[in-house]
Amino acid sequence: NLLLKDSHNEKDIFNLWFVDSSQYANDRVSDGYAWVTDEQISWYEEKAGELREQNEGNPVPSLLFQHIPVPEIYEVLSPVTKETAGAVRGHRTYKDKYYVMNRELVTEGTMEEAPCPPDINNGQFESWKKQGDILAAFFGHDHVNDFNGVYDGIHLIYTPGAGFYSYGKIGGHGLRIVELDENDLLHFKTRMVCFSD
Repeated sequence: NLLLKDSHNEKDIFNLWFVDSSQYANDRVSDGYAWVTDEQISWYEEKAGELREQNEGNPVPSLLFQHIPVPEIYEVLSPVTKETAGAVRGHRTYKDKYYVMNRELVTEGTMEEAPCPPDINNGQFESWKKQGDILAAFFGHDHVNDFNGVYDGIHLIYTPGAGFYSYGKIGGHGLRIVELDENDLLHFKTRMVCFSD
C-alpha cells in the first residue's frame, strides 16, 4: 500500500492498494484464473484496520489496483439473449449466458469481451465492503474493456492494454488518468486517454 499525504505534507489522507492477483489457478478445484488468497485478504484487513486506527477510527479512502477482476464484475452486467446487440458470451463459470453492460450500473465505457474473473469467489469484494475504505478497484486483464460500473457502492473499473503487443484495436489501447481532490476525498474523477486520441 502507498499512503498519500495532504498538500502540506503533514497527514496521510489517502491510500493506494496494489494487489498481486497472480495468474492461473493450479489446483483440482479450478484450472481457470487465480484468485486472491486468504492470506492476502487477511493482510489487507489487518493493514486497513491499522490505517483506520491511525485515522481517528475512520477508514482511509482508498483505490485498489490489481490485474484480474473480482467475480462481482458480472453484477454490473445484465444477462440477455445471444441475439442482443453488443452481447458477449460469459467466460467459464458464466459461459451459459450472454451479457451486456447494465446501463443503470455502468456509468461509462465499453465492453468488447466477456470479463474473465476467477471461477472461485474468495470473498475479496466482501472484505472491501467490511473495511469500508475502497472507493474503486481498477483492473486490466481483459485488454479491450474500459467500462466503469458501480456495485454495492464500489466502482469496478477496467483499463485496456497500454502497449501494442496485446490483442485489440491499436487506437483503443491507452491509459487511465485518476484525479483526486484533497478537499473531497470520497469522490474521484477518471478518464481514458487512448492512442487514437
